[in-house]
Amino acid sequence: MTIHALQNGFVRIKTAQVDARGIPQRALIGAEPKGRLAPGSLPEPEANGSRIAELEAELAATRNDLRRAIAELATAKAAQKAMDEKLKRLGYDPAAGGAAGNGVLSVAVAITCVGSLTARQREILDLVLDGHPSKNIAADLGISQRTVDNHRAAIMRKTGSKSMPALVRTAMSAA
Repeated sequence: MTIHALQNGFVRIKTAQVDARGIPQRALIGAEPKGRLAPGSLPEPEANGSRIAELEAELAATRNDLRRAIAELATAKAAQKAMDEKLKRLGYDPAAGGAAGNGVLSVAVAITCVGSLTARQREILDLVLDGHPSKNIAADLGISQRTVDNHRAAIMRKTGSKSMPALVRTAMSAA
C-alpha cells in the first residue's frame, strides 16, 4: 500500500493487487484530507467499492440523460430546418430575417409565423400590440420583466421582425 500527498491537501491511497494471472493491478482506494488518516484507520476497500458502484451508476444515468438531450436537440433542429424550408417555399427567408423580394410578408407566411408562437407568446404579443410596456405586461401577468423581454425576443425571432413596426405589419397580415 502506498500513500501519496497531493497539492490540494488530500492524500491518495493506492494498493497493488494481483489478478488471477499474477499481474499486478493498481486500484485507487480513496482520497482523504491530510490529517484525517491515522495509522490503522485506512478506509476499507469494501466501503469504497460500494461508493465506486454508486458513482458508476450515476455516471451511466448521466450518460443516458445526455443521450436523450442530444436526441431531443437533433429532433428540434430537424423541426426548425423543416419550418425554415416551409417558410422559404412561402416566400420568406428566415436566414435573412425577412421576406424575399419586396419586404412585405405574404398572408400565408404571416399566419405561419404567428401560428408558431406559444400561447404565452401570443398573449404577450397582443399586449405589446396594444402598446403596453414590458414592465406593465410583467405586472399584469405576474411574471418578471426579464421573462417578458425573453418572450418578446422570441416573438421577434420567430416572426423574423427586426423592429416593432415590422412586428405590427406581420401581426396585421396574420389577423
